[in-house]
Amino acid sequence: MTDMFLNNIAMLLITPLLYVFVGLVALLVLKRRYKLLIVSLILYLYVISIPYTPNQFFANYWRVPDTYDPSVTYDAVVVMAGVTDANLHVAGNFPFYVPQNHVFYTNGIERIWAGIYFVKKGFAKKLLFGQWKVKTYNEAEGVRRYALSLGLKEHQIDLYATVNRTIDEAKGIKALNDKQPIKRLLLITSESHMRRALAMFSKQGLNPDVFSTNRHSTHVEFSSFLPTASALEHSWHCFYELAGYVFYYLAGDL
Repeated sequence: MTDMFLNNIAMLLITPLLYVFVGLVALLVLKRRYKLLIVSLILYLYVISIPYTPNQFFANYWRVPDTYDPSVTYDAVVVMAGVTDANLHVAGNFPFYVPQNHVFYTNGIERIWAGIYFVKKGFAKKLLFGQWKVKTYNEAEGVRRYALSLGLKEHQIDLYATVNRTIDEAKGIKALNDKQPIKRLLLITSESHMRRALAMFSKQGLNPDVFSTNRHSTHVEFSSFLPTASALEHSWHCFYELAGYVFYYLAGDL
């Protein structure tokens, strides 16, 4: 209960627009016109709402360079979980025309495609995927069916452990490695998540090569400086990854 409460508080605190609203409320309370504060709030809102900000942050400062080696056949490729809309599946209120056993994926599906590709093409021997469970829903089962439908064999898929967080995945692979050493491991996750994921794997004594998906564009054009709702969401993701990295660093997991 305490962890859930703290998680909710953290989610609130990393919401970029929160501080705009706090500032506006402060203006109402003070009943004065502070030009510097108003200008600062406007500038802050503009910076976090243009695509240029999160794209440049992730692509130029936060990303981890790929170390994937195409000349190597990896013993396994591990793909980070959290690629489906678990809440939607738990609710289960699907329209009648949705096919049975259909899986609603998020943009995390890109890393599943990458993992399947490397195994199918012979660059890796096995796909490792954690069993993220939310109530009665097990994401890994849907991913397994999807991988099989795209040509992987049962023996090429290993649903290795129950996981809820990235640290659980790192510890799960560590336990798997302790039982049967994985000499060459390839870690796949999104570009924004890779720095934190790799740090956790390294903390467990693992030394995977990495391959990032969901890469942010470095292309700059006029629209890069126009505020959009999606840019606000991406800025929130910047706050999320920064806060997550700091939290786990202080907890000793990085």
